[in-house]
Amino acid sequence: MSDVYTAEFDAASTVIPYCAPNIEWQPSTAVLDRLGMDPNDYLVIAGRHSPENNIHRVAETVSQSSLELTLVVAGTANYDSPVTTRLAEIADADERIVLLGHVESRQDFFDLLHHATAYVHGHSVGGINPSLIEAMSVGARTIALDTPFNREALAEHGHFFSIDKHDLLDRIVETQTESPAARQAALCAVRNRIREVYSIDAVVDAYESVLTTAASMGRSTGLVVPTEW
Repeated sequence: MSDVYTAEFDAASTVIPYCAPNIEWQPSTAVLDRLGMDPNDYLVIAGRHSPENNIHRVAETVSQSSLELTLVVAGTANYDSPVTTRLAEIADADERIVLLGHVESRQDFFDLLHHATAYVHGHSVGGINPSLIEAMSVGARTIALDTPFNREALAEHGHFFSIDKHDLLDRIVETQTESPAARQAALCAVRNRIREVYSIDAVVDAYESVLTTAASMGRSTGLVVPTEW
């Protein structure tokens, strides 16, 4: 996003990313038990029902495939979204598509991410997204749309797909067929990346630095403070 501001507006930026939530969370299968699902037997996608998040496209891809996996869709829209309408149509025709709407419990949401075969992240705009950082923080195996900011977040610790449906299906199959050792190594690596790059302490310290500098300068515009990012 800093590159975008430089290229589009010739404006330098102070870069501070989203951080992983600092919560007391221990994996549980309670939400899966309520939904009648088993660990590593489903995919999950989450986000607002906005076209640029590609949730309906992912659902269409799964519905048109022979995958023996459930796609759990978490999220909704606060307006009359055509994505919501399309998802309802797909779910009505395919029992593999399960629409949960807004998941209020953070414990349930993190458990859905953690126990999934993969979390599919289809966000295409807006920089690094907090839902991706959250998924990484709870050890979700992630298949993300191939964008510069999704690659920036995951580095080499995820699978990446183009919007082409065959590419997404290939990445899902790759994830399904990973050895337990390779999967565990990837999950450990992505959680280490969260601790090293997106920790709440580092992000809070950076905000404190920016605010302190702004206060001492007596102005709030034209301020750029170097950060570790």
